[in-house]
Amino acid sequence: MRPGHSSHADLSVGNKEISRSNSNAGHSMSRMEDFFESIKEKTIFNGESFVDFDYFSKFLAIHVLTSETHNAAGDNLRLMLNLRNGKIYPIFRNEGNSITRLNSLRMNSDRIIENFNRLWFYSSYSEDNAPALDLYKQFIQNGNLRSKRDNYLHSYLSEDSYIKILRSEWEKNENILKSGKIPRRSVSFDYWANEQHYSKVASLAKQYLDYSKLFIVFDHKKNKLIIETDTFQPIHIKKIDYFDSFGLENTIEIDELIQAPDLNKDLRIIEEKNIIQLENNKDIRSIKKIYAK
Repeated sequence: MRPGHSSHADLSVGNKEISRSNSNAGHSMSRMEDFFESIKEKTIFNGESFVDFDYFSKFLAIHVLTSETHNAAGDNLRLMLNLRNGKIYPIFRNEGNSITRLNSLRMNSDRIIENFNRLWFYSSYSEDNAPALDLYKQFIQNGNLRSKRDNYLHSYLSEDSYIKILRSEWEKNENILKSGKIPRRSVSFDYWANEQHYSKVASLAKQYLDYSKLFIVFDHKKNKLIIETDTFQPIHIKKIDYFDSFGLENTIEIDELIQAPDLNKDLRIIEEKNIIQLENNKDIRSIKKIYAK
């Protein structure tokens, strides 16, 4: 009923096929049915019984760099069930081409820090026409889980691992790619578009990872800090320098971690106030500096 590959029955066992017939087919289908129901009930990430959080983090970090959901829903979605541990793994597949990705990115209105998590998510499907995307959405909404993905994303960008592999594979296979029926210029242009697309996504991703502001109020009467974060990342408050009633400067060592914020249904930050209670016997007249990472 819909254009493209998605269906309202994305999360229906009857809409899936087992690639190999074996004696565990019944068990496999039963496990997948439980998996789909937990997605619908939004309990899929309440525990680690269905998925490997580390694998999901890597999977979604790669998807950020390709910025494409074409392979993540509908009949393009491939899931592997590990019968040894009962966990389900979505399989990454390249379903698009670089030129389409580059053009789509230019037209994507979510190319701002606040909407960065929507950039990949709504690249191929709209908000309500691919039920399978709710699997990834629930992961991204959870601040602690999303920060695992962001950690891998930071690692990929720091090491330039994605672009290094792209260039290495191009150098090894350029002659083969240009010896086929596809025009040589088209092959070269596709590689150029891939590099251009990665460069633009990487720039946006770095802005998203690095952006962070703290809005802090010091309650003098109760000796506490009231902190609101303007960032998608966890923040570690390490210490504060302050002046006491005599104007003398002192330091308090603090070891407080403010977790990455959860996101709402639109994948935007849910605002929350974080309280850090300082020692009541400390004579803190004013705050000079707060150290955070």
